Amino acid sequence: MSVESRGRKSAAELSVVRNVVEIPRPSPPDYLTQDQAALWRVITNRHPADHFPPETHGELSAYCEHTCEARYLSRLMQVEREQGNDLDRLDRLQRMHERQTRAASSLATRMRMTQQATMNAKTRKQPIELPKPWDE
Repeated sequence: MSVESRGRKSAAELSVVRNVVEIPRPSPPDYLTQDQAALWRVITNRHPADHFPPETHGELSAYCEHTCEARYLSRLMQVEREQGNDLDRLDRLQRMHERQTRAASSLATRMRMTQQATMNAKTRKQPIELPKPWDE
C-alpha cells in the first residue's frame, strides 16, 4: 500500500518519469518485397516511433511500393537510353515513372514525410543578404 503525500508535488517529484512505455516501431507487412520492406524500415527508423499508427500502414506500404516501382522504371529507362532505339518505349516508361512518382509524392505529403512538413519556418536558413552593388 502506497501512502500519498498531501499538498502540491515538488519539482523533484514532478521531474520523475513513471511508467515509461516504449512504443515499438511497426514491422513491414509480409506482402512487401525485400526492397520495399527495406525502404519501410529506413522510413520508420527515421521518424519518431509513434509517427505511423496502424491506420497509416496501408499508405506507408503503398508509398514503398510506388517508390520501388519508380526505381525499377528508372533502371529500365536507363537501359532504353543506352540502347537508344525505341523512343516510343522510352516515352511509355517515362509516363509510367511519372505516375509512380506522383503517387509516391502524394502519399509522402499525406503522411507528413516531406521536408515541407518537417521544416520549421522560424528556424530554417534565411537567404544570404549580399550587399547591393550600388551600396558599395
